[in-house]
Amino acid sequence: CVDCHEPHGQSYRDVSGRRLAGRFDDGQCLGCHASKAERTRAHTHHAPGSPGSRCVACHMPYLQQPQLGRALRYARSDHTISIPRPAFDAELPVQGACRQCHVAEPVRQLEARLVEWYGELKPLKARTFPMAQFDSLSRYFLEELRQPDMGSLDPGVRRSLDQLAAAPDLDVRALALMALHFTRGSDPEVRRVLAARLRGLPAEEDDALRRRWATALDLLGDSYRLAGEFASATTTYRKALEVLPEDAPLLVDLGTAYAGAGDYARAVDAYRRSLRHDPVQPLAFVNLGFALDQQGDLAGALRAYERALALEPNNALAYFSLGNAYLRHQRLDAAAAAYERAAELDPGLAGAHFSLAQVYGARRQSDKALAAARRGLAFEPDNVRGRQILAALERALGP
Repeated sequence: CVDCHEPHGQSYRDVSGRRLAGRFDDGQCLGCHASKAERTRAHTHHAPGSPGSRCVACHMPYLQQPQLGRALRYARSDHTISIPRPAFDAELPVQGACRQCHVAEPVRQLEARLVEWYGELKPLKARTFPMAQFDSLSRYFLEELRQPDMGSLDPGVRRSLDQLAAAPDLDVRALALMALHFTRGSDPEVRRVLAARLRGLPAEEDDALRRRWATALDLLGDSYRLAGEFASATTTYRKALEVLPEDAPLLVDLGTAYAGAGDYARAVDAYRRSLRHDPVQPLAFVNLGFALDQQGDLAGALRAYERALALEPNNALAYFSLGNAYLRHQRLDAAAAAYERAAELDPGLAGAHFSLAQVYGARRQSDKALAAARRGLAFEPDNVRGRQILAALERALGP
């Protein structure tokens, strides 16, 4: 890096340390490849001094990230310092060095011109990039395998996963193990393979591998939970807990999936198990309070919210949840005080404003109710509940 980049002043220099005018100065390359400066046009086939004649224009082009499309400019320089390969670049797909300027020319024509100038292009070396393997595995699971404990797995996929589960890169290995665990974790043969991959590892490596593996399952469980697929979410979270038993954050996620499915008894159990392992979790107490309230245990819910606020006195979500509990039990004054505090701590919490509008309306405080509803809609103009509350208030009040 420091052959080209001066690390302290963030400027550019050549291999001898000579300061360069900027990032496009040919001195970065000519410090080593001095012969290229003698017959510049013969090498670049562009007029000397033109943009197309710069070393970096061909060998370090700024490549737009394909995942972002073309609407948002987010290009990064290609530090592989490769030679232009128009056909290969088009397959990726990226807008390679030649296409940056020659947009209208067909890729085949650009490729032919390079061969004419320089002869047959050197073939790319076959290399294994862990990040590419990781990315491919991630995409495969997000796009193709959408259910845990599948009945079968393609033999070719299974062989690939077995090979990647022994990869030297820890991230690739963890994701491959997660893949086998997720798809075929109930198969005794697969479980033996998973156990064998963990057996005999040094403690530090074992912990690092397990945490990556469990984190991947946790993220997959989150995707199911956010999509409302609570059965798949709970199955995936439980698999993560097989890898990291009694992990406090995983148990909170499991409890939240149970709560989403309406199984509040299991949600309460998961939250309490989590809090036994880590009692300093305000959000876990808030979630526990909600689940207890749904079971009709108002006293238990209030205790949970109080514990959350004892740990984090300015937790707006805890006050909001406390207000919800009071409102469900028609304790309007206590609900109003909790919502007001929530809105004070987090003015952008639109739900607190809408709930305040309901409470003020029930207490016949019409002006305050209208103001609260409108304040909430200022933050979330398309909120259906907020619009319904405001419309109801306006109908009730008339002109």
